[in-house]
Amino acid sequence: MNLTAKLQGCMLRTIAAHDMIPEGSPVTVGFSGGADSTALLLLLYSLADRLSVSLSAVHVNHGIRGEEADRDERACKELCTRYHIPFSSVHVDAPSFAAKTGRSMEEAARILRYEALSEASGSGLIATAHNCGDNAETILFNIIRGTGLKGLCGIPYKRGNIIRPLLDISREDIELYLKEQGEGFVTDSTNLSDDYTRNRIRHRIIPEMQAINPSFTRAVLSLKDQAYLYEDHLAGCLDRAVDIRREHPAVRHRAIAEQLSLHGLNVSSDRVRLLDELLMGGKNTRYQLSGSIFAVFDRDGFHIADMTPSAPFSQQIHLPRTGERVSLTAYDRNVTITRRVSDILLYHDEVNKNLTYMSLDCDKIQGGVILRTRRPGDKILLPGREHRTELKKLYSSLKLPAEQRDKALVMEDEQGLIWSEYAGTAARAAANEHTKDVITIEIGGTADGEKQ
Repeated sequence: MNLTAKLQGCMLRTIAAHDMIPEGSPVTVGFSGGADSTALLLLLYSLADRLSVSLSAVHVNHGIRGEEADRDERACKELCTRYHIPFSSVHVDAPSFAAKTGRSMEEAARILRYEALSEASGSGLIATAHNCGDNAETILFNIIRGTGLKGLCGIPYKRGNIIRPLLDISREDIELYLKEQGEGFVTDSTNLSDDYTRNRIRHRIIPEMQAINPSFTRAVLSLKDQAYLYEDHLAGCLDRAVDIRREHPAVRHRAIAEQLSLHGLNVSSDRVRLLDELLMGGKNTRYQLSGSIFAVFDRDGFHIADMTPSAPFSQQIHLPRTGERVSLTAYDRNVTITRRVSDILLYHDEVNKNLTYMSLDCDKIQGGVILRTRRPGDKILLPGREHRTELKKLYSSLKLPAEQRDKALVMEDEQGLIWSEYAGTAARAAANEHTKDVITIEIGGTADGEKQ
């Protein structure tokens, strides 16, 4: 078997194993003109009929290397013209973007490149030319900067609409394939410099490792395969978890890392361990992660939330007439206030069914009524108690999450609080067997009326 047939077979197995390309899909190749992307484009071109794909190429000029970059663009266009492959080029300004955002030139170029490829591909697939050597470099890079199990999994074969059909093919075979095809390729001078971290790994660290173990790259990729199996198992455990605190530490750490990643936050082993300690501490607390972003721990486990203080809510309420109701929106919840003829037995029945459904004796309300969020120092005298209690203490005893406490509603008349969400109705306004008209308050659901 010649090398071309070997690499075609390897690519077809990779595509099939990871369900990369549905039949009839448009595929846009990120085409730099280097050896890897040239091999990727030509191999996909040779398999286009078998895969039933429509192929195109996009070259991104990052605005970094002047005439050399223009040379690469011309070379890419010339090759696509010869093979009748639809071609387009996009110019971006990586130096300006790096300066503006404070990112490294390498990171800025990567971000702009993927943005350009995404726009050019529309809703189609984007094929990039990462090979198995790139995967080994990525794993080493992750180890050097600190990583968990997920970082050992390396570059994913598929992520969203991005596919990497060359991940099982070596750089050596790629260059031999191009030689067999009689095709040249361009060399990016920045790949020869050790100014970039990945180049230092490629030029210095990996050769040293290979001097110790000639099969070093193969060993790293074997580690990658094992890490993927364990990572996949942990993901399954996390999906089935009911109470995260009862799970193995590995599953808890996986859950924490996933939440951090989903919110674009730094995932480090020290941060994951700290958050796990807070989770297992069993206390209602919160930990600042970045600015107004906090990890919030409560009886249900933990979640990450934006704790930017909400603007205080306050609204004058005109109590409805008997048989009528008033509806309003407080933050993202519906509030319904209803007045009706008292039926104390029915009232008790409904309280048992719905803890957010509370009642007041209409005749005991003094003057105007205001519905608002709680304020520091708010106190209420509940039935059966001799002294007023601070809402802060009541909410703490109920172990309410911080964001619920901040948005908790209260109702006051001219003499003070007559009702508090979560705490209940004040003793002086409570309904009893002598009550004629009842005011009921129902809170729940979103502003569009859907129950939470």
